[in-house]
Amino acid sequence: MQSNRFQRACLTADPEYKINVRKNLAVIEQIYAILDEKCWSQKQLATALGKSESEISKWLSGTHNLTLLTISRIEAILGTDILITPKQAQQRVIPVKTDYIRSGVDIGKYINAIRAQHEHVAQVSIGSNQFLTSSKPTDFHAKWEQIKEQLNNKLEIKDDQEDQPAAA
Repeated sequence: MQSNRFQRACLTADPEYKINVRKNLAVIEQIYAILDEKCWSQKQLATALGKSESEISKWLSGTHNLTLLTISRIEAILGTDILITPKQAQQRVIPVKTDYIRSGVDIGKYINAIRAQHEHVAQVSIGSNQFLTSSKPTDFHAKWEQIKEQLNNKLEIKDDQEDQPAAA
C-alpha cells in the first residue's frame, strides 16, 4: 500500500520530473531485457564495465540519473542499442505487403521461425501489413523473401489440389 506522502509527491511532481522518471525506468527495463536475452547477470555487466556490483545495482534501481555517456558505454559492452530515436526506429521498420496471403496459412509459424533465427528482430505487428523491425534489414528482407516463396509454393499446391476433381 502506498503511503499518503508518496501519493502526494506523485500528484505534485513537476511534469519534467515525471517524464524523466518514466524515461529512466524505460531505459532500465530495456537494459534488463537485453541482459535477459544475453543471459547476463548484473555481476557480469559490472565486470565488463569495470564497476562494482553495488554501483550497477544503484544504476539499475531507477533512482540513479543515467547519462548518455553511461548508456553508450553499456550499449558498447552489450553490443546492442538501448536508446533508439523515433527516426532510427522508422529506418529499421520494413513494411512487407501481405496481400498474397490467403486464409488457412499460418503466418505466425513463419514469423516465429524468423524471430528464432534472428535475435535482431525486435517487433512483429500483424495488420493489413506486416512490420518487421530489424537492425539488419537486408538479412531479414532476404529471409522474408524465402519465406514468402515457401508460402506461395504452399498456396500453389493447395490450389492445384482444390482444382482436381474428387476421385469417384
